[in-house]
Amino acid sequence: MDNHLVMPITNADHALGPSNAPLTLVEYGDYECPYCSEAFDVVLALQRTFAGKLRFVYRNFPLVNQHPHAEFAAEVAEAVGELGEFWEMHDLLFENHDALEIDDLLRYVDDTAVDQDRVAAIIASGQPRERVHSDVAGGLRSGVAGQSSYGRPQSGWQCEYLGRSAGH
Repeated sequence: MDNHLVMPITNADHALGPSNAPLTLVEYGDYECPYCSEAFDVVLALQRTFAGKLRFVYRNFPLVNQHPHAEFAAEVAEAVGELGEFWEMHDLLFENHDALEIDDLLRYVDDTAVDQDRVAAIIASGQPRERVHSDVAGGLRSGVAGQSSYGRPQSGWQCEYLGRSAGH
């Protein structure tokens, strides 16, 4: 896959870091994927290493045939995001990628201190599902085929390689 995104980064994306950062990392992720959960720790390390020089963008790419809870978890994250707490929910979901049943998701919503009824109303509107499906469609058009390739722990390159590549 080349570095071309068919869906350009916009203000609607979930992004951390300056928009004019010299490095941009876009993750198409799945909250239930163990490799993406490992990548979560790598991304946190990259954000510390490249503070002020890295923009991190998260887009949804639930692998519904492999991870039955991933799509709804993404919808919940989007709904919570509408209430201003996307990154807190994002972090909770990756920290608990193996516990994404409805009761777990409700507990995480409570942990973000947003109102469950408001989250339920946003989910019922269908807007979060549309966002998730839009992210997936953009990922497919950009050549994404599965979980985040940088999330696989087999190569060991992670922060060190990216640091060298960025001249850090």
